[in-house]
Amino acid sequence: MATESGARALGFEGIGRIEEGMAADLAVFDVGRMEYCGSLSDPFAALLFAGYNHGTAYTLCNGKVVVDGGRLTGIDEEELVRQATRIAERLFAGS
Repeated sequence: MATESGARALGFEGIGRIEEGMAADLAVFDVGRMEYCGSLSDPFAALLFAGYNHGTAYTLCNGKVVVDGGRLTGIDEEELVRQATRIAERLFAGS
């Protein structure tokens, strides 16, 4: 949705295009899911106003894939959930 001109207007150079050598953040959403059914006359509005899970299918940050198939890369999501749950249990136990 952002463009090179928009980036330049904000004082940024070297971003705003999907091209080798450019810094790129890109999020890909699967709007073919049931929660978006009937809302695709305006896909951008569908992402804002329809559905209930707005996680990306794929996300690239500075050209590096950080979400692949809806899952974080470079981290064990199950272990992260276990650690967060343990921390939350300790916090609730102390209140």
